Order: sequence, then structure tokens, then C-alpha cells
Amino acid sequence: MAEQRAVVVIGIGNELRGDDCAGLEVARRVRARAGPRIDVFEARGDQLSLLQAWDGCRAAVLIDAVHSGAAPGAVHRLDLGGAPLDSAISRHATTHSVSPLDAVELARALHRLPPQVVLYAIEGEDFALGASVSASVRCVLDSVARAVARECERVLAPSG
Repeated sequence: MAEQRAVVVIGIGNELRGDDCAGLEVARRVRARAGPRIDVFEARGDQLSLLQAWDGCRAAVLIDAVHSGAAPGAVHRLDLGGAPLDSAISRHATTHSVSPLDAVELARALHRLPPQVVLYAIEGEDFALGASVSASVRCVLDSVARAVARECERVLAPSG
């Protein structure tokens, strides 16, 4: 019998829209050093694909760019595995027509949400079509990748 996937890291974004690619960039950094029990998935379109990406996992770590009004480059860590989200990072802060938070709440209602779900939301500055990643976002990508790796290590650590 195959071992249950422990953790999936999901980078969310659009490479053509400046800072919106932050989640994809972090996921690629995590993939470069991830062990075999960590899957890395890039979600570039339909956010409902998240339900399939985390199916069968004990934990999911999502990374996405947001525009909530905080300073560009600010990083928000939200625990989404418990009660429905009540936060300053709302569904309206996303650049996607269906937000990752909408996908989380749908999965919660369908009983398809992993027990542990964390979102790292990186505050973007420029989401224009064809824009480059802003300096404020570029300078936090490595630190967010390290934070995501630590999340994964916590899930994978033997309980005792």
C-alpha cells in the first residue's frame, strides 16, 4: 500500500502579472530542496484544482500574492485548517476570480480539507500584465521559501 502523501506545497499565481507570480516562485524554491514526502504543485488557473492537489494529504501549505493594503513585501501567515477564516486578508485581496480562500471554504464544506492548511500571503505591489516582480516582493521570496520548508518539517516530524 502506498504511503499517504504528508505535505503538499501549492504555489498560486500568474507569471504574466508581475507580483502575482510570487507563489509560483516560492514553490519552485521549495521544490529545489524538497524531500520525497513533499509534493509541490503550481496552480496557475482554476483555484478549484486545489481540492485535487491536496487530496489525501495531511497538510497543505499555500503561497499566493495578495493586495490587501499592507506594505508591499509584507508576509501574512494564516492558519486555515480550523474555523472559517475571519481575517484582514479577505477574498477580495486576491487577484483571482475564485480565491484560494473560496476553494478552502468549499473544501471545508465538502469535508475535503486537509487537517492542516496554512496560507502564506505575500503583499504585492504591481500586478499589471507584463510587469516584472517588484523589488519588495523579490526580496522576501527566499525567506518565505524557508518558512514554508519549516512548516513542512513540523508536519513531517515524528510526533512524540
